[in-house]
Amino acid sequence: MNGSGDSLFFIRRIADAYRQPNPGKALKSALSDIVAHGRTLHGEESIWQFNRFMREVQLAAGVEVVIERDGRGLCHGLVAPGRPLSLEDVRPGEYCVRLSTGRVIWSAELSAGHLAWPQVEQGLDLRLAAATNDGATVPTLCEGTLGGELVVFVFPGRQLGELKVEMP
Repeated sequence: MNGSGDSLFFIRRIADAYRQPNPGKALKSALSDIVAHGRTLHGEESIWQFNRFMREVQLAAGVEVVIERDGRGLCHGLVAPGRPLSLEDVRPGEYCVRLSTGRVIWSAELSAGHLAWPQVEQGLDLRLAAATNDGATVPTLCEGTLGGELVVFVFPGRQLGELKVEMP
């Protein structure tokens, strides 16, 4: 297949697959070969490089996510640097953020205390950031996921809140 010292052989395999009459089938075969090579004695570095490469490609392209409440999909979209996904009019309930693959990367029970200013002001003594340059509100929740690659924010509103997923 390749020499043990060629840790970037997967790039040639993927490029060759795209030149085939049926690229989809050829890509599946190439990925099988790459994984099989990674299981060999000399393939550890190759599979490490391949996984690193694929992670960088995915992050550069963005991540497709779905926001759900109580098990129902409410919105979906691509999250990329400078392109957050926001859901407005967030009501109390059980929320989760999933990757398009179905993997749950964040979940929380959001109450009126997270979402509405009167409840927030009573419980947390947060203030509007209206005096700041961006005029944004202070989030009641901010949690990193996927090793910090995505951040989930919950912002309170007058009665309903906003849930935002960002890639910093």
